[in-house]
Amino acid sequence: MNVTRTLLRVHRKIALWIAAIAVVIASVGLVLVTQAGPMRYSFWLVIAGSIAKYWTLTVGIMMISMHFRTFVGNGVTRREFLVAVAGAGLMIAAGFAIAVTAGHALESAVLGLTDQRGPGYPSVVDGDLGRVFPVSLGYFTSGVLIAAGFHRFRPWIGVALIIPGAVPVAVADGLLGFNERGEQADRLAYLPALAISLVVTAAAAAAIWALMWDVPVRRAAG
Repeated sequence: MNVTRTLLRVHRKIALWIAAIAVVIASVGLVLVTQAGPMRYSFWLVIAGSIAKYWTLTVGIMMISMHFRTFVGNGVTRREFLVAVAGAGLMIAAGFAIAVTAGHALESAVLGLTDQRGPGYPSVVDGDLGRVFPVSLGYFTSGVLIAAGFHRFRPWIGVALIIPGAVPVAVADGLLGFNERGEQADRLAYLPALAISLVVTAAAAAAIWALMWDVPVRRAAG
């Protein structure tokens, strides 16, 4: 059994529904907003940019809270499962980076053809792809790490670990995040910011391994 492929297949249907809803909302919103004049921001970045963060965070939490017991209880080793989670996270983050960038490019082209792209509208070349990927990966990793803390320890300890578990989110979004107007954090140059974000995310992945490599499989409630 290819565990990575199975994990992705489990979430594929809801991902497709979310994507369809995002496209509909963005399309309707684009039509409505342009009635007031040329767009000065990207409506697609409002919708898809948020999904790329918070849905990946949710999926990261579900990897441990919903899937760990099922897979390990059915013969998948902890190592196989954790490697599969890492692979799934990389693929999900890459998928969102491509989707956000492609959607932004399409929106920009449509606005250009209809003469509705106003001054200040964010350029696609400002770095959607290279920023969405590490930010989404940071959110996914934080979700897994937070859920791992709750699985490994008592609930009150898990609550206390939420703040350190959110460090990959804070670093990635704080250094590489950008908004619907294309405004970027710019606390550091891109390459140092990317390197720091990836190092912190990798450290969080190591912490997940340390928490989960020998953790017992809990019985289902009831």
